[in-house]
Amino acid sequence: MNIQTEHWNEKTKAVEAAYAKTVLTKADKVTPFHGTSSYQIVYGQDKLGNPVIVWVGENGEVHTERADQNYTEQQVRNEVSKKHEGAEILRINAGKLKDEYVWEVFYSVKDNKTKRYYYDYYKFADGTFIDTYTLSLQ
Repeated sequence: MNIQTEHWNEKTKAVEAAYAKTVLTKADKVTPFHGTSSYQIVYGQDKLGNPVIVWVGENGEVHTERADQNYTEQQVRNEVSKKHEGAEILRINAGKLKDEYVWEVFYSVKDNKTKRYYYDYYKFADGTFIDTYTLSLQ
């Protein structure tokens, strides 16, 4: 049995749910998000080619948003780069914290000889900063 089988099955099920319950017609990528609850985040397009993001929850919840009608991934990237000069952005992913749809930004900043890792959260709708989680040094 392939170790990745369960992982791929979750992604496949998320895409199938997104096709069945939303305007998504083309899936480009699927990424996991683990916050208060776990989600598979499906990035893709509707039939007109508009960018769409779908949150598929482990409990069957499905939520969809037009990516271009909210704060975009590029806007979040620019915000973090401005706020934390020299930050290395490692990943940006849509997610959900409590009842808020968010952008999660995972990045590192080198301070003297130490590299610290952070998660910043921004509201998906308008980019309002929510919080920063700092990972402890090892």
